[in-house]
Amino acid sequence: MDTSFSHKRVAPLHPVTGIGSVSPQQVDLTSRALVSDANGCVLLVRESGAAGCAWRLPGGRVHAGESCTKAVVRCLHDELGVLIWPVSVLLLSEGPADARGNNPVSVVYCARLMAGALPVARAGEITAARWFSTIRLPHNIAGEAIRALASDQAAPLTAW
Repeated sequence: MDTSFSHKRVAPLHPVTGIGSVSPQQVDLTSRALVSDANGCVLLVRESGAAGCAWRLPGGRVHAGESCTKAVVRCLHDELGVLIWPVSVLLLSEGPADARGNNPVSVVYCARLMAGALPVARAGEITAARWFSTIRLPHNIAGEAIRALASDQAAPLTAW
């Protein structure tokens, strides 16, 4: 009995006209980390070009062929000079498509700080990096960071 089969890729039809092909939406995948220090403070950054210069969780784009875990470790090391250990996935965040049709998707990890001091931003996308007490957070925090901080799974971070 022949158990082999083949897949024929068929281009999707335009939803209105029913002809031609529609290019699939692209995913803009980022990987971020909720990092806490020994005092229970959390690391937040400001990125150049970020809307409203909001404080957000550190991280960045996932490169082709790279896992989300490797991406967040690479980004924090390259941009801030710290070494982290992603312990678990805390949040999967999805936003509305941008003008080009790209859908932003972000994987947020709970992470332990393994090495590195108070980060000093290097040349690149980070314009500021700072530890904040969870009872004295800045007023302009990105929604994704607020959701991560409010998560029940974020509570054990202060026990590390």
